[in-house]
Amino acid sequence: MARHRQAERRLEAVRREALNVAAASAGSEATLSPPVLGGLFWVALKKGWRELIWPSRRAWAGIAALWLGLLTFNLEMKVPFAGAHPARSAPPRELARALEEQRQLLVELLQTAKVPLTEPPRANPRPRSERQLMLRPC
Repeated sequence: MARHRQAERRLEAVRREALNVAAASAGSEATLSPPVLGGLFWVALKKGWRELIWPSRRAWAGIAALWLGLLTFNLEMKVPFAGAHPARSAPPRELARALEEQRQLLVELLQTAKVPLTEPPRANPRPRSERQLMLRPC
């Protein structure tokens, strides 16, 4: 046990020395750190980065690349095609003339279709009740 007590004293000295070094370095960092509320924000941001983003960085990189691709594709679709001309409508007189031609063609087609259709003769003029039922074996 005496040997352990001597080791405890040495360990205590090492702890004090480490705490003094940490306190001295913390004092120099305090001048460079943001204000207290900003410090809490940065601490939360670092913790979120370490726990949420960093473990799955490849997945996040893939999602970011996908979004960049979609954004590029979307921007390319909005650019009008240089060779495309806006559709112009014909003057009203030409539209009226074309409409009249269509009406004349429709009248001609309907006149040729007015040929009376004759009913084909019935193969069995008897009433259905008089027909004999023919059953075939399967």
